[in-house]
Amino acid sequence: MDKLNISSTPSSVKNGRGERLLVINPGSTSTKIAVYENETPLLVRNIRHTVEELSSFLLVIDQFEFRKSLVLRELEVNDIPFRFDAVIGRGGLVKPIPGGVYEVNEAMKREQALTLALRGCEQKRETLLTGLGLTGISLRDMPSHCPPEYRAETSRMVEQVLKGYAVLQAAQGSARTLTELELRRVDGELARRGVEPDAESHYQASPARPTSMKTDFRA
Repeated sequence: MDKLNISSTPSSVKNGRGERLLVINPGSTSTKIAVYENETPLLVRNIRHTVEELSSFLLVIDQFEFRKSLVLRELEVNDIPFRFDAVIGRGGLVKPIPGGVYEVNEAMKREQALTLALRGCEQKRETLLTGLGLTGISLRDMPSHCPPEYRAETSRMVEQVLKGYAVLQAAQGSARTLTELELRRVDGELARRGVEPDAESHYQASPARPTSMKTDFRA
């Protein structure tokens, strides 16, 4: 992802025409859109979606064509052709990054696709658990809720998953400890040289995980 440096005076304005932007803010039950020419709003709409409309889609990504058609229809009804200098969306399923405006590139699209795939697996898992009446059952207790003929196999699978997670957790802990030590060494060297660490990149110890936080086995 490449962070963009937004000029206060766009080139299109310098050439005598206004810069036209389409801004989209997709929410859980609505899609907010706005069309701007320079800083003047030409259209501001909040397109609401009912529970019935959204319930027909298993995954969030499946709503794309549905929401897209509503946005295009809103532009058409208001006689706004789809000719824009830029299209801007809020947020995005990306790793933690500094605030600002970023150009969508192949790296961002790959990261979004992987994140959506993980969320899709999670939604499918929840749907299956609900259908089987196993909502709220922990992984460790799963074998006791299986039919007798599947309990032994389920127990072996659960143990494999738990052992794999224990190995992953230990590796993550070691990596975190080493990283913290290196960061403290860097801070110490900077202090010795009289250099003030950058406020945004300065190391801060991670807070303790709340006891109520559940393990995310998607890791």
